[in-house]
Amino acid sequence: MFETSFLETTASVSISIAGFVGIFLALSEREQGYTKTETFLIIALFMSCIPPFIYSALGMVLYSFNIAEPLLWRISSGIVVFIMSIISAYIIKQQFGIPREEYSKIPPFYTIASWLLITGAIVAHFFNVFAWPIPPSGGMFLLGLWLLLTVSLLMFFYLIRESIFQSNQGDSE
Repeated sequence: MFETSFLETTASVSISIAGFVGIFLALSEREQGYTKTETFLIIALFMSCIPPFIYSALGMVLYSFNIAEPLLWRISSGIVVFIMSIISAYIIKQQFGIPREEYSKIPPFYTIASWLLITGAIVAHFFNVFAWPIPPSGGMFLLGLWLLLTVSLLMFFYLIRESIFQSNQGDSE
């Protein structure tokens, strides 16, 4: 039997990341506001840390109905694939709204790593839905959620890095 404590932990970590981002944004309030790229990253960050909370809660609710585990993980992962496809399409649409010269300031590592992790999360859930190449499991479900949380952390570190960089530039002027 799968332990729901793993889902509870995932939900807690997800909400904690969102809370840290909120605190960071409150403490780094700027007079000039945020650039389009920073606004995009903040929205994308929340879109990658809040869903794991929702998916974890969904998994716990479905688990309480005593559904057979393979079916439980197939249903849960199917919902995740559907919602993540919509979120990914929205993020891509927003990404094209940022001027190229502004977006190019983001080091390629962050963009490539984020999209690889998001793709990995969707693929993990896709495998769970179709029971291929391994049977559906809570472990594969959690893998997908933790890959999304890794994207959140990556974006959060980038925002912190940029904030420190900008404050160092302001101090040197």
